[in-house]
Amino acid sequence: MSETTTRPTWKRPYAVACLIVMALLVVAAVTVKLVTRSASSRPGCPAASEQLADVWEPSVRKTIEARFKAAELAAGQGVVTAVSEYAQRWERAHVAACALQDSVSAKRHMCLGYRRDELHGLTLLLRRTDGVALDQAQSLVDGLAPVEFCQRAGNLELLPAPPADVALARNTRELRARLAYTVMLARVGKRAQATAAMTELVAAARATGYEPIHAYAQRVAARLRARPR
Repeated sequence: MSETTTRPTWKRPYAVACLIVMALLVVAAVTVKLVTRSASSRPGCPAASEQLADVWEPSVRKTIEARFKAAELAAGQGVVTAVSEYAQRWERAHVAACALQDSVSAKRHMCLGYRRDELHGLTLLLRRTDGVALDQAQSLVDGLAPVEFCQRAGNLELLPAPPADVALARNTRELRARLAYTVMLARVGKRAQATAAMTELVAAARATGYEPIHAYAQRVAARLRARPR
């Protein structure tokens, strides 16, 4: 008598269930990716990588790592890691802001812009300055304003309306990065250089005609004058 070999029937539902689960996981992963891409590609909401160009990208990271290595500072990797983590928190907040449309959306993006510009000021300093500043880099990273502030609607109500003109918004962004860089200079002991730069920055901020950036520049200048020598 010939013996017929058959696959146990209980395995068939199990195999089908596994295929269904795998399919659902693939669909979920694709959906998340599409939603993230869609949120970042909305008008007025460029990709996070575009927003962080020249602020924190591979070339910037490599330059800063090389500076720490040349200065023979062992703390460099910890600083680079901390900056990278801050940038990642910013990216997540940016994507979330792109997906959320409400009465304070414009201010939310402006607030995140403030954080990005401050980060830009820091990375400019780490790329340009000497070992003395690099030695204080961790405290500068720790002093960055928290990204999470921009995710609370109650905080955003207090902010001024962002500039409507694209060119003015770009000019304001550049000024804020330069102001952040100047503040960083003062924090690492380069007070004379920072004070000299502030005169030009206050004048440039006034020339924009956008009072919030002018008022901010004046506050920064006042803090530098009041800072103990």
